[in-house]
Amino acid sequence: MIKIHWSLRYAFAVAAVTISFLIRQWLIVLAGGTLPTYITFYPTVMLVALLAGLEPGILATAVAALITYYWIIPSAGHLRISNRNDMVGLALFTSMGVFMSVVAGLYRKTHDRMESLVDERTEELLKTNAQLNQVITECKQAEEELNKYRENLEELVMQRTQELEEKNLQLYKEMTERVHAEEEQKKLEVQLIQAQRMEALGKLAGGVAHDLNNILQPILINSEMISDKLPQGTQEREYLDQIIEVAQFGKNLIQQIKMFGFSQKPILKPTPIGQVVHKALAIFKQTLSSDIKLNQHVPMNEHMVNADPIQINQLVLNLCTNAGQSMAPQGGTLDVSLNETVVTQLTSAIGNDLNPGKYMMLTVRDTGYGIDPEIMKNIFDPFFTTRKSEGTGLGLAVVYEVVKNSQGSLLLHSEVGKGTRFEIYFPLHLDSQD
Repeated sequence: MIKIHWSLRYAFAVAAVTISFLIRQWLIVLAGGTLPTYITFYPTVMLVALLAGLEPGILATAVAALITYYWIIPSAGHLRISNRNDMVGLALFTSMGVFMSVVAGLYRKTHDRMESLVDERTEELLKTNAQLNQVITECKQAEEELNKYRENLEELVMQRTQELEEKNLQLYKEMTERVHAEEEQKKLEVQLIQAQRMEALGKLAGGVAHDLNNILQPILINSEMISDKLPQGTQEREYLDQIIEVAQFGKNLIQQIKMFGFSQKPILKPTPIGQVVHKALAIFKQTLSSDIKLNQHVPMNEHMVNADPIQINQLVLNLCTNAGQSMAPQGGTLDVSLNETVVTQLTSAIGNDLNPGKYMMLTVRDTGYGIDPEIMKNIFDPFFTTRKSEGTGLGLAVVYEVVKNSQGSLLLHSEVGKGTRFEIYFPLHLDSQD
C-alpha cells in the first residue's frame, strides 16, 4: 500500500476521478459513439480505495457521481424515463462505489494491520536474531577463550608433567645413590670388621706360630738326626718317622699361620701362572685319592700375572685339597682350568671388586656336597671349619689372603648337593697384554 499524507490522498482521489472522466471522453471521441456511463469510474473508485483508503474512495465516488449528474446525464433537471434510469444507475453506482470503498478500505486497513504486525514481528525477529547473533558471537568468543585456556592448560600440564618426571628421576637417582651408598657403607663396615678380626687373629696367630715354631724346630731337627742313625725297618725308626711327619705337618701349618701374623705385604713379581699351577697340581696328584678324577686344562703359555709364586702354589693346593675333602668319601670329579678372559663391567666380588679389563681366570670345580648358604659368609674366616677332626680352618682363609694380596678377585658359586665352583681372577700383567 502507498503510505502518503492524508491531504495528498484526497487530492489523489479527485485527480483520479477527473482523469478517469477525461479518458472516458477521449474514448468516446475515438469510438465515435457512446460508452457505458460508469465504465471508467468503477475501476477508478476501486483503485483509489485500495491505494488511498476508505475516505478517499468515498470522496472519489461522490466526485464521480457529481460529474455524472451534471455532465453525463442529459437534462438531469427533467426527470424523464431515460433520466430516471440514469439516476437509478447513478444511485447504484454511488452505492457500489461506497461499498467498494468500504471493502477496499477494510482490506487496506486489514492489510496495513497485517503489515504492521509483520513489521513488528519482523522487528522482533530481527532483534531476536541480533541477540542470537550476539549470543553466538559471545559463544564463539567463549569457545576461543576456552580453546586458548585448554591449550595453555595442556601446555601447563605437559610442563608440569615434565617437571614431575624430572623431579621423579632426580629423586630416583638420589634414592638409588643413597641405597648404593648405604650398601657400600654396609659393605665397608663388613670389610672393616673382617679386617679387624683378621688383624686380631693375625697378631694372635703370629705369636702362636712363633712359639710353635720354636717348639717344633728342635723336635724336627733332633728326630731327623736320630732317624738317620737308626737302621731301616726297625720299630724305633718307624716311630721317629711318624714324629718327623707330624712335625713337618706342624711346620707347614705354621707357615700358613704366619700369613696372618705379619703385616708386611708379599713381594709381587711377574709370574707365569700356567707353570706355577702345573707344578702345584703335580704335587697335589701325589696325595689325590683314587676315587677322585682330576681333569686339568691349564695351558703352558707365557701369560704373566703380578703375584707371589709361592702363594699361588699354596692357593692351588688349598683349593684342590678343600675340593677333595668335600667329595669324600664317595669321590667325584675335580676340574681345574686356566684361561684368559675379558671382564666388561664392574662386578662385586670377594677380596677385591672385579673391574673391567683382561684377566687370567683360574677355575676349580668339584662335584661334592656344596656349601650350605648359612655358612657361606664364614668360610673364609681363619680357623673356621666344618670338619672338626680333620680341618684346620686355614685353607680358604689362606686363599682369601692370597687373592687379596695379588689384587685379584674371587667369585664363588655353590649349590648344595651339586658341588662348588671357585673362580679366581688375576689381573693380566701389562707385558702379557696385546
